[in-house]
Amino acid sequence: MAQEKIEYVPLDMIVATVQVRKEFSEESLRGLMASIMAVGLLVPIRVRKEGDLYVIVDGERRYRAAKMAGTFTTIAAIVEGQDLAPSAVQHRQLVANCQREGLTPMETAIAIRELMRETGWTAAEVASKLGMSQANVSKALALTELPPEIQAKVEAGEIPASAGYELNRIKDPAQQAALAAQIAGGQLTRDALTGIVRSNGTGKKAATTGKLARFKAELSGGRSVTVAGTGLDNLDTLIAWIEELLSKARKLRPKGLELATFVRILKDEAKA
Repeated sequence: MAQEKIEYVPLDMIVATVQVRKEFSEESLRGLMASIMAVGLLVPIRVRKEGDLYVIVDGERRYRAAKMAGTFTTIAAIVEGQDLAPSAVQHRQLVANCQREGLTPMETAIAIRELMRETGWTAAEVASKLGMSQANVSKALALTELPPEIQAKVEAGEIPASAGYELNRIKDPAQQAALAAQIAGGQLTRDALTGIVRSNGTGKKAATTGKLARFKAELSGGRSVTVAGTGLDNLDTLIAWIEELLSKARKLRPKGLELATFVRILKDEAKA
């Protein structure tokens, strides 16, 4: 059985094919480049031989940073001692990246889906091999079932991955698109969306008309509480919104904030 070995491979003989990671932050790469220039490459990249070239299996960020420095002609690399099928390469990339921070939720989701397609593994098998829970694998796969325009919003961070999972449970395309727009626009929270999904059951019943709903609760002693927002048409949604407000109030109460300051903080968070 062939053993792996560490070699100093010429940078111009290394190629990067399709990788799990799609986005590479310029700022992050420059930071890594500075680190490599200061103390050297502490962790070799991993490559496989393909003809006269070396194809990256893991470590494209380190490769890019070393190349960006412009002072290195070679880089330390672990050369795979065996031929790897594309699925095996992707498996190793995904495992390596899932065990560190950096991949976006959509990148992880798409990579898991492609890995299952290449290997024929079930969601349970993927969960076991990646050290993930079956629930998290299922949620990741749910993101890949969303329409491309909603996936793009999840990828851009306009819609949280947790909200994307809930949106996938909405079966009516028009309702799904409307709710996605409200989430992206900050008009609907993930908790409120969960309330809508639960009240819908299968998600086939329309949860919102797109009009602004207003609810005023009369309390004793001449007090009242008013709640308004798109999608406010059932008790579950009302409860979800009030619980979210209470959670934020309780979190900030120890700071001794004035009520007006608390209101301003909520306003700023809603605009962010």
